Amino acid sequence: MNDNKRFRNSESRNLMAFVLALDPTMRDTLRQLLRMGAYNIRHDHMYVLNKETGKYDYLPDPTAWNADLDAFGGKNNMGVTMLRTRQGEWFLNGC
Repeated sequence: MNDNKRFRNSESRNLMAFVLALDPTMRDTLRQLLRMGAYNIRHDHMYVLNKETGKYDYLPDPTAWNADLDAFGGKNNMGVTMLRTRQGEWFLNGC
């Protein structure tokens, strides 16, 4: 499948490549996600307190990834999330 269809946009694809370079333990879980036929892969976001403004900034979260799956005969019928624990272990969670 074309990477343009795998990832929502180039920002997500580039962030994934960067995270993979920093944390190669992600490779097995990412392979599993791709073998499942995931597409529209995109990073999630987090709110981080900006100490200068006292407000929360909306930033990309490199440890949380969402994707779509075709399941049960329908398109875009299931979502899957790839997450990283504090201990550095990657896992998949579907909904």
